[in-house]
Amino acid sequence: MDIEDILPLHDTQVALLLPYMVLNKTKIGFEQQAYFISGIKDINAIKKAFGVLSRYHQSLRSTVHYIGLTRPVQVIHRQMDALRVVHYTDPQKLLHDLWNEPMELSQRAFEVTLCQVEAEKLLVIFRYHHLLFDGWSNILILRGLMQIYHSLVFRIPYQPTNVLGHRAYYSYIRELSEMKHNSFWTGYLKNPPTPIFKVKQIDILKKFEQSDLSYTLTLDECSCLASTAMQCGITPAVLFCLAWALVLKDLYNLDDVIFNIVLSGRDANLPSIETFIGPCITTAPLRVWDMHSCSALKLAQKIQNDLQHIQANQYVKDPGRDAIFPQTMVNIQNYPKDLDLPDKHYKVDLYQSKYANGFLLTLNVFTLDFQYIVQLSYDANFFSKENALGVIEKVREVVASLVRDLLN
Repeated sequence: MDIEDILPLHDTQVALLLPYMVLNKTKIGFEQQAYFISGIKDINAIKKAFGVLSRYHQSLRSTVHYIGLTRPVQVIHRQMDALRVVHYTDPQKLLHDLWNEPMELSQRAFEVTLCQVEAEKLLVIFRYHHLLFDGWSNILILRGLMQIYHSLVFRIPYQPTNVLGHRAYYSYIRELSEMKHNSFWTGYLKNPPTPIFKVKQIDILKKFEQSDLSYTLTLDECSCLASTAMQCGITPAVLFCLAWALVLKDLYNLDDVIFNIVLSGRDANLPSIETFIGPCITTAPLRVWDMHSCSALKLAQKIQNDLQHIQANQYVKDPGRDAIFPQTMVNIQNYPKDLDLPDKHYKVDLYQSKYANGFLLTLNVFTLDFQYIVQLSYDANFFSKENALGVIEKVREVVASLVRDLLN
């Protein structure tokens, strides 16, 4: 029998799946990550390595089904062919073609594409739906792929880490979601501000077309940002959240804003959670107000405190929270900064990251090789490229200002 297990999706996963269920062939919820990997001499060994990795991690051999069911389910197969090798001379054309190729979740929820671009250099592309993977999973897949490849090429025994199964993780999530309702969300979201943009959520989803702009902070800028955050007693993620709130304040003359934030579930009290390839994320609304009267440092400290409460209540159901549909989001992809590659001759570079999330504006912050890549994703049906350039330049200006002046 091909099926290893069948699991009902939890509430966050169902919410992520909803646009796919109601809007035919939507890209919303799908992500595409592309990396250049140098030092690969044997592409067949990489193919074998992925097969080995898939045996250990259930997400890599899963499908999603919902037609005729009262609740969508994840079907974990015993084996699945989710890798293909293609031949393209233009990496950008390959990425464009893959992004526009429909992906049927009942057939696969993850696939990897390999393209040889130079003698010992591969373009490796992961394509998947976010309901089964978080950003951290990309690094875990890369790390595992390279470790297994190295062991195959040099005939070194591969020592896998302990692997957390999806059934154990989903049981943990369900237990948290059934916690007794408390008053946090009711108080936090009382009298919410009106939406920034006058457009219905369903109209955004129907016509959503994502475009992206990005810039990379230098190593010196990253060091200064980390130092400022540490001296202020906040995390770099808090600094970026504050920057986004101040950008919205300045561009749209606001004093009270709500935007979604992506929360990592890697703090779950489960063994091997840090090496779990799976959907360890939730999204929750973050509210920042009194921006005209509070200092930047006080706002940062308040955001840090609010995030602690939000993290503790991220799975708690609340009708007030469910009624909030923020139009913008901050997504801090706080990957492990060290890929822990098995040999210094291997090198991994992020080439492209694309995620259609259905938000009008998203501030994405990726970490790789100890650097921050700041990306603005925007709905091209709602914003012109010129408008978006103005927003990302404002982000750059505000982040630099906070790094320079937050302690003053």
